[in-house]
Amino acid sequence: MPMLKLDEKIIFRVISGETKVLQWLEENFDLSQFKVEDFPLFPAGKRIIDKNGEEMVVFWDFLYDRIEYFFQKINQ
Repeated sequence: MPMLKLDEKIIFRVISGETKVLQWLEENFDLSQFKVEDFPLFPAGKRIIDKNGEEMVVFWDFLYDRIEYFFQKINQ
């Protein structure tokens, strides 16, 4: 089996990360209740918007091989 170069490994992890992000979203949310948009600022990034307009970003952290997410900061 040929060895992958470093940049090929990162590309592979990002592509598989897209699958993992979508699977995680399906397991944790009723996606019929949310708008899901691509958010290319992050690897395999998705922007999730609820009916109140509140947002979160979910993405694949290819350095640590895991899902990461951030919620919108709400000023009180």
